[in-house]
Amino acid sequence: MERALDDTTQPFNETDRSRETEDVNDVADLAELETVEAPEHLLVEVETLRAALDERTGQLHDREQELAERGARERTILNRYREALAVSQPELIAADITGDTLEELDASFEAAKDFAARVGASTAASETVVNVPAGAPGRPETAPVTSFEKIRDGLATRR
Repeated sequence: MERALDDTTQPFNETDRSRETEDVNDVADLAELETVEAPEHLLVEVETLRAALDERTGQLHDREQELAERGARERTILNRYREALAVSQPELIAADITGDTLEELDASFEAAKDFAARVGASTAASETVVNVPAGAPGRPETAPVTSFEKIRDGLATRR
């Protein structure tokens, strides 16, 4: 890996080289430790501890799997409950019922019911029934008149 030389970084020097040498020596020391013969009782104890660790790891894996299955069952139950709430109140929008726990679902259901009630009340209050006839307005009913009466009414309005 190359280093960019700027004002904040120092060029590679002997200190860096000595650190790398120490790291290599540490790795070599670890390799030597693994090849050192340990007393038999320590080897038995190490094997016993490894077996216990493997057993605990297996138990942990089983518990994690149980928790994952339980979480999946819980999500399925909550989704069914959400669907049942939405079906019970058809005026509600199913997407308004949200939550990941039973309490959150109940709270959002109540909030959605309150909102639907307010919307229903405001639309009912704004609706007023206006009777509008279809077509042209009606003409007043008049009795049939004679020609003489029509002429007399026409002359009377001129005066």
